[in-house]
Amino acid sequence: MQMQCNEYAKTTGGDRIYAVYEASGTLFGELKYAAGKLVHGNSCALCDITHGWHPLGKKVWRMLSDDRPEIQWLYADQQSVALKSFTADRLPCVVLHQAGTFYLLLDRVELKRCNGDLKHFMGSLEISLDAASTPSKKIET
Repeated sequence: MQMQCNEYAKTTGGDRIYAVYEASGTLFGELKYAAGKLVHGNSCALCDITHGWHPLGKKVWRMLSDDRPEIQWLYADQQSVALKSFTADRLPCVVLHQAGTFYLLLDRVELKRCNGDLKHFMGSLEISLDAASTPSKKIET
């Protein structure tokens, strides 16, 4: 049985899920990201899922983030030192922090496969969380 994200938060005793953008949360960072997307076609797959072209985020994502606070959405410059060390050269990504250890749940390739679709993202995340809840299937990277 697949574990829903909100069920996961209730059963793990404070473990955290971090969704980390490949972008800076500063005004300059936002402008740099927008320019890179317009001029060079650069993009952050996680940004495409949650924000698209809307600076405040897609309506469906804003509703989701209110309902599912166990996912902490962070810009690259908002990470703790330990998380930043783990995610170096991996952004964007989704990470599980459990019992003092970080686990990669979704990498940039898996996020790209979501094609900006939040429903696809949530399904992929639930599959990854289900695998992470089985100790023999955990992949520490």
